[in-house]
Amino acid sequence: MVWKLDRFARNRYDSARYKTQLKRNGVKLVSATEVISAGPEGIILESVLEGYAEYYSADLSEKVVRGMTENALKGIYNGGTIPFGYMIDETRHYQPDPLLAPYVEQTFQKYADGATMTDLRDWLKAHNIKNSMGGEMSYNTIQRMLSNRRYIGELRLRDVVQPNAIPALVSAELVGVRPLHLAAQDRSVA
Repeated sequence: MVWKLDRFARNRYDSARYKTQLKRNGVKLVSATEVISAGPEGIILESVLEGYAEYYSADLSEKVVRGMTENALKGIYNGGTIPFGYMIDETRHYQPDPLLAPYVEQTFQKYADGATMTDLRDWLKAHNIKNSMGGEMSYNTIQRMLSNRRYIGELRLRDVVQPNAIPALVSAELVGVRPLHLAAQDRSVA
């Protein structure tokens, strides 16, 4: 029993597949709010309801992607984990966190000067710096930080890349001094 058929599946293919599986096991699908007769007219009504659910889902997805793309172009926060060193203001824009942003720049500088990611992790732990989720700094946190292009002000969503969309915490020149792909050898010390 489902509240409405659109709660059962969001596309006709999944609906048919699941209903076939239920039928093989002797289970009948019933909607609590939609009266669908057992006759031929029930077949067409069920088909229309399933088609509408699929349309609604596809249309909603399109609108969400369009809204998120517009946000990215304007430098507006779309949700998710906020990168270390940033905070979100009341207008949903990225702003440097006055306490943590300096650690981001120092981390990139130390890395450019030859520090390993393990050295950076230990240095941040020694300063009692936590990751964005409030947990311990890890090798992976440092690796994500050093490869996150938001720190040079770039915001991307799918194939949309918006340079200078958010305040940069480090310069592109500093990031280019020691590319991250060279850091793979640092992992052996972690």
